[in-house]
Amino acid sequence: MFHKVLRVSLYRAAAAALVVMLTGCTGGGQPVPQSGAPRADVRAELDALPVPAGADAAAFAALKRTFADMLDDGLVADPSKQTSAGLGTEINDLTITNLGGGTIELSWTYRHRGDYDQNGEVNVSDISPIGVHFGKTNAGADWNMAQVADGDSNGQVLASDLTPIGQNFGSIVQGYVVESTATPGDAGSWAAQTTVTFSQSTIPAGQAFRQFTVQLAGQTATNSFRATPQTSSTGGGTNPATYDEVENNDTYTTPNILPAGSVTGFTGSLGSGSGYTGYDGDSDDLFSFTAASGDHLAIDVSFNGATGDIDLYLLNSSGGTLLSSLGEGTDTENIQANVTSGGTFLIALKAYSGYSDYTLDLTITGGGGFVEPPTETFVDYSQAGDTAARRWLLNCYRPLPAWQDGDRVFQNDTLRAWADEVLALTNQERANNGLPALIHDVHLELVAQAHSRDMALQQFFAHENPYGMRFDDRLLAVNRPAYSVGSSIAGENIYAGRAVPVEDCAAAAVDGWMNSPPHRENILNPNVTHLGVGVYYHTGDPSSYYVYFTQVFANWAVDPDAHDWLEPAEVPAP
Repeated sequence: MFHKVLRVSLYRAAAAALVVMLTGCTGGGQPVPQSGAPRADVRAELDALPVPAGADAAAFAALKRTFADMLDDGLVADPSKQTSAGLGTEINDLTITNLGGGTIELSWTYRHRGDYDQNGEVNVSDISPIGVHFGKTNAGADWNMAQVADGDSNGQVLASDLTPIGQNFGSIVQGYVVESTATPGDAGSWAAQTTVTFSQSTIPAGQAFRQFTVQLAGQTATNSFRATPQTSSTGGGTNPATYDEVENNDTYTTPNILPAGSVTGFTGSLGSGSGYTGYDGDSDDLFSFTAASGDHLAIDVSFNGATGDIDLYLLNSSGGTLLSSLGEGTDTENIQANVTSGGTFLIALKAYSGYSDYTLDLTITGGGGFVEPPTETFVDYSQAGDTAARRWLLNCYRPLPAWQDGDRVFQNDTLRAWADEVLALTNQERANNGLPALIHDVHLELVAQAHSRDMALQQFFAHENPYGMRFDDRLLAVNRPAYSVGSSIAGENIYAGRAVPVEDCAAAAVDGWMNSPPHRENILNPNVTHLGVGVYYHTGDPSSYYVYFTQVFANWAVDPDAHDWLEPAEVPAP
C-alpha cells in the first residue's frame, strides 16, 4: 500500500513546541531524505525568505513553519548524500518537427519536480510560488500559471507541495543532451548531436513553464530523437539520466483489448515505441479492460529481458493517470487498486533506454462486501470576520453525523468497523509492550473524524488545517476538559492510504505508525489513557489517498463523559 503517515509530538502544557514528523513510503526511484541536524545555511535562508507579492502573509508563515518542521525531522534531502538527482525531470511532450532540408526542430517543456520558480534548482525560494498560488485549483481561471506549484500533481496548490521540494532539495538541471539514432532498439547507437544549456530556454509570456527549442541540421527525417536532462546536486557532480525516449515508428491508435475478469500470463513485446504521454495513441503498449465498482485490481508486470526501466500506469478510459508504479528496478512493476466507479480502464507501459519482452498479469476480484459511501464535497459555511475556531466548527465539526446513530460519526458501518479495528490493534500493540488498553473516547472520536473528513475534502495532509489550527486548538474549540495533572498530555497521528485491499485498511494504518518511531511513541506512551479514531473514505480523491485515519490521544483530569463538551449539533448555525 502506498501511504503517508504524519505524527505530531506530544503537546505538553509547559509551552513545549509542537514538532511535525512526516514519513512514509514513496514511489521507487525517489531520493530518500537524509536524517540528521538541518543545515544552518538552509535555516537562515528560510528565515530570511520574504512574503512574496500576492501571497497571504499568515498562510506563507505557516508554509515556512511546516518546511522548518521538515528540516528538523530530516525530511529535506542533503544534496551531498543524494543517491540520485533530478527527480521528476521526465520530458513528456517532446515535439519533433521536420523543417525540410535535413533540419529537425525539437521542442519540449522543462520539468523538474519542486523547482516551482523555474530557475533550474530546487531550493528554499521554491516555497514562494506555493505561497502566491496557495489554495488555487485546476478549476480556476488562472490554473495555467498556478499549476507550476502543484508538485504532487493533485490539481491543487497546498502545503503538501512542500514535499517535492524536500525530496529533491539541491537538485539542479544544467541543460540537456540531444541525441539521435536510426536504430532506436540498439542502445549503443544513440549519438549526441548537441548540448542545450539552461540559459537557452525561455518562459513564454502568459505561461508558467520554461520551454526549450533546438534545431539539428544534417538529420534524416526517419531518425528517432531524445533529450536527456543533465542533472546535478549542490553537493555533487553531474548525474546524467536517460528518461524519456520519443520515437516515431511505433504508434497505437487503438488499445489492445484485455477481456474482463482475470487475465494471467499475457505476454507482449514493447518493441521500439515512444514513451507514454497520455491516451493519445502515443504509447508503447496500451491495454483496456472493464471492472465494476468495488472490484480489487492487481496488475503485475515481469520482464523477460534486459531493459533500462519500464513504468506501469493505470488510467481511466480518457487516459487520465489514476495510479502509477515508477521505479528504477527492472524486474517487476506492480499496481493494486480498488475500483470506486466501474467502467473501462487502461493499462499503459512506458519504456526508457532499452526494451524488453514482458508478462502482464491482471487479476480482478470482488470488493469483499465493501460499500462505497456517498460522495461529499466541502462547503464553506463561514462568514466574513469569523475566527479560525468558528470557521472550523461550522465547516468541519458541525456537519458530522450525530454520534448517537448506529454508525456513530462515520460514513457507514464499514468505516465504523475500521475505526474500532484501529483501536483494537492499537491496544494489542500496547498489550504486547505491557501497557494498559486505551479507553474509547467519543469526543476525541468526533474531533479525530472532523480532521480526517477535513483533510479528505479540503485536500491537504497535515496536522495544521487551512485555518492554522493544530489538534489541541481543535480540542480547545470543543471545550475539552483539563489534562491530567502531572501528565498534561495529548497527541495525534494521521495516515493517508489507498485502501488496497479494503479489508486491510486499519491494519495498514497501525502497521505504518508502528514502523515509524515517532508514531510508535504516541501509541506506546504510558501516560495517555483515552483515544479517539477518525476514518474517512473519499471517493475519487484526486490525490489517490482514498482513506484518511486520525488518532487523537489524551489523559484527562476528569471523567470525560461527565464533562460539558460542545456537541456538533450545539454549534450555532451561520
